[in-house]
Amino acid sequence: MRRSLLSFSLFSASLFSATVAGFSSVASAAGIGDYHLTRTFTLPTPTIDFSSVLIDALPDGRLLAINGTQALRETAVGSGMFTSLGSVANYSTAFGASFLSVSPDGTKAAVGANNGSGTVTVFNIANPTSAATSTAYNTSAFDFDGAWADNGRLVVSNGAGVQTLTLAGGATKTILSIGGSSAGVTFDSAGNLYAGNGFDGAAGGSDTGYIKEFAKTAWETAAGAGGSTINFETTGTAVADLLSASAIGFDASGNLFVGGGDAFGGSGDTGYAAFVNAAAVQAALTAGSATPSINMNSSASILRKFTGNASPIWTYNDATGELYLRNFGENTVSVYAVPEPTALCGLLLAGVAGFRRRRKMVAGAAIAATSAAASVSSAAYVYNLNDFAVEVVSSTAMPGTSLYNEASAILGRPTLQFNSGNVATPDLHRAKLIEGTFNTGPSNEKLITTFNAGQSVTVRMGHAVTNDPSHPYGIDLNVFGNAFFTPNNTGGNTGDTTNLNTTTLGSIFAENARISVSPDNVNWYTYANGPTGDGYFPTNSYRWDRATATWSTDELDPTKPVDPAYRDTLTGLTAADALDRYNGAAGGAGFDLAESGFASISYVRFDGLTGYNGGEVDAVAAVTPEPAMLGLMALLGFAGLQRTRD
Repeated sequence: MRRSLLSFSLFSASLFSATVAGFSSVASAAGIGDYHLTRTFTLPTPTIDFSSVLIDALPDGRLLAINGTQALRETAVGSGMFTSLGSVANYSTAFGASFLSVSPDGTKAAVGANNGSGTVTVFNIANPTSAATSTAYNTSAFDFDGAWADNGRLVVSNGAGVQTLTLAGGATKTILSIGGSSAGVTFDSAGNLYAGNGFDGAAGGSDTGYIKEFAKTAWETAAGAGGSTINFETTGTAVADLLSASAIGFDASGNLFVGGGDAFGGSGDTGYAAFVNAAAVQAALTAGSATPSINMNSSASILRKFTGNASPIWTYNDATGELYLRNFGENTVSVYAVPEPTALCGLLLAGVAGFRRRRKMVAGAAIAATSAAASVSSAAYVYNLNDFAVEVVSSTAMPGTSLYNEASAILGRPTLQFNSGNVATPDLHRAKLIEGTFNTGPSNEKLITTFNAGQSVTVRMGHAVTNDPSHPYGIDLNVFGNAFFTPNNTGGNTGDTTNLNTTTLGSIFAENARISVSPDNVNWYTYANGPTGDGYFPTNSYRWDRATATWSTDELDPTKPVDPAYRDTLTGLTAADALDRYNGAAGGAGFDLAESGFASISYVRFDGLTGYNGGEVDAVAAVTPEPAMLGLMALLGFAGLQRTRD
């Protein structure tokens, strides 16, 4: 039967939509079966006997830890190595911390004292030793867990049930009473509160491990002036009956994780950690039963139960999408993550093998001609650790003794915000095309590495970077430095309040760092004739909103290159017009692996160049296929197939 090109185009477009939907479902709605053990690492030895080092994730993906009274921070995302930030002021504990919770904006953390005093200390992560910025708040005795409702309010489970702690003024108020004892507390993405019963201590009350949801409007009413305490036993929507309902939380897909162990409740809920599918949680909420529908026998909802842990502790890293699991009192942490989707089949790639070469020559028209690309570029980037360098393999003349000679600063994503002022009085600015990254980050971390003659760093990428026909403009690798355009008509003042709609771009300030690539850390190709690091295009971390003349919170995509046809054409434009040409990309210098002759690479080397005044490198990113381009690949692949079937 003869079919027209149109009918095949529609068919191929439908297939493409289904394929992309399958891929995006892995990334944006991971089920419990998608998680797999990816690595392990070891925490520092506890300084207090019979205690445990607690961790929580910072917004940049690194981990913050508390060991005794010492605050520690991971040296780089995924490194598993920690450096001390000092002893937390106004904090003491005899048994080790009961909980550690980083605020949503990543500037402060709350730590429970785990003793009868009922003290929660909130400290500045950038300077935890400062008594001026570390405050101890009095709550009810025996704090067990804490979760931030927002940057100014903390919800704490303790001997009184569940309380809110408002930092401004230090007021506490009990919002939930529990017949047994409180356990874990957390919030879902809509701000609804989830709390658990840690021990069945009241006749006729809820069992150990009961987890209930309380609507945002309900708990906020209870927290307000004149609000009445909510009875956990008679109110709320029952969700699960698992373990001791301790260390509860959600991943980005809405799956629920539960830790702890019912050592005294007699339910037999020990020896495993639970991970509950989001669909099962939603079904329980919809059912609205008086008793939880999810329990230790719900095998379809609990992934393998992670057997072998007597009292497991969960932590979720929203920036990397990783789950950390370990047993209380043990130092080894098991890391679970969702593997990346595999590449599309060779049929689609073959369909545009020739088109890629043409696309490089007509860069600039390609995106404008593809209407789907605009909708893609408007979506905020979702961070994936493995898009970037994850390990320093070797370095030369980089002792890490000063602000700009730390090799590990290259690891992870390009800078989102940097501290333009003194560490004691941070003044955070967004990384943007008119203001290059320098100094330190929000948590006082080092951000960029300077390369002078004789200095070198080799890093390993989180996954192989491929010479891929579906990559925009034929670019496979992005390197980020701290180049910037000199802004005109700003009066010499540049910051986050500068209006990019009216600010025009002058000359670019750029330096040089030589880039080499290798598939095996043995065979290397050097881009001797450029491009180099720390040049076009300057990093721009967030989307500018023209309509309101303000910055949005949407992150631009570091895995998407800027059209190279726009190089040397941005001077004289307004900054807002220049960012329109970024088309959703975060900037970076683009490299085509076709020049190297390698099908893929896993290692990148940066070298200082003699005669140059030290180029800087912030990060290196693997480019990902452009969804609109994949759709075109599908159409071309099936257009060829049609001719064979006519």
